[in-house]
Amino acid sequence: HQAVQAAPLGVFLRQFQFRAGFQFRLQEEHRREDLHRRTLALRRAREVLRPGSLILVLCDERTLNDVAEQQLSLIARHTDLVLLPLSDPLDHALPAAGLLRFREGAADLELDTHADELRQAYRELAEARRARWQRLAQRLGVPLLPLSTQEDLVEQLRDLLEQHQPGYRA
Repeated sequence: HQAVQAAPLGVFLRQFQFRAGFQFRLQEEHRREDLHRRTLALRRAREVLRPGSLILVLCDERTLNDVAEQQLSLIARHTDLVLLPLSDPLDHALPAAGLLRFREGAADLELDTHADELRQAYRELAEARRARWQRLAQRLGVPLLPLSTQEDLVEQLRDLLEQHQPGYRA
């Protein structure tokens, strides 16, 4: 097996659980602090935005949680909201790269990415994230324009604008 060391572990495994019963959890204090910052930013935006403002929310696809959904729902009531979740191909499919080692602080984790069950579970989590974004956009009646780190951001935005506004020329 080839070993690859990567950091930080939290970026890679923030929402990943193993079907074998092992669940990796980031330190609760760090997660609460991060959640508080995102919630505060969304709440502050809601306070200063004028009705009818155009709001483009560009964020990591993995950051959507119950609190963020609630804040986005409140923002969407009085603004024109567009959701732009950004993902990386590695967020959706674990490569069959052999043994991968991760470390965050004192926590170590090894994953055998040749294990079909592990890669399938990872894909299912990615699909669940995508589906959650789709359900949110449908419920709020707002555009969902997913972006990928694999392609040029400007080109993606141009293509998405053309799809949603025929006749648009950048």
